[in-house]
Amino acid sequence: MKHIFYTLISLASCNTSRDYLSRSDNDNTLFDAIKTLKKRNTDTTALSALPVLYNLAQQRNLRKINSYSSSNNIDRWDKMINAYGTLQEMHDAIIENDAASRVVTPVNYRQTIYELKQQAAADYYSVAAESLKKPGRDEAKKAYNYFKKADKLVPGYEDAKLRMDEAFESAI
Repeated sequence: MKHIFYTLISLASCNTSRDYLSRSDNDNTLFDAIKTLKKRNTDTTALSALPVLYNLAQQRNLRKINSYSSSNNIDRWDKMINAYGTLQEMHDAIIENDAASRVVTPVNYRQTIYELKQQAAADYYSVAAESLKKPGRDEAKKAYNYFKKADKLVPGYEDAKLRMDEAFESAI
């Protein structure tokens, strides 16, 4: 009876390893593997899958960022910041877990996110300033939202709050 029990456990652990690598959402799968390591830091299936999962998730997010960066849409900044944010969350989750950090050395994207937010705020600010120059309530509302976005990305960015008030008054 014990032999059957151990055989079933062995088969289940093999399926778990394949499950990690066969799942399509690498970001969530990576976080699931890290959660498993928080519970059992010697889980060999999670430990062996983690480097592969991190590499796949990192490459997928970097491809997305590359794709977004070639766009001229103003919302590309949000998409790029979100993708880098996901990469940074992966970094932080791995660093916080001793077992995970022994098998994966994640890249820290904190400085990249900071620089990207600066660029995004500047772009939102300039688009807002151009919109504010145009006549019409819709343009003033657009300017208000873009100034607000610039200030949210980089609190206190230039005179965005003052310009938000100006845009608000123009929209009324």
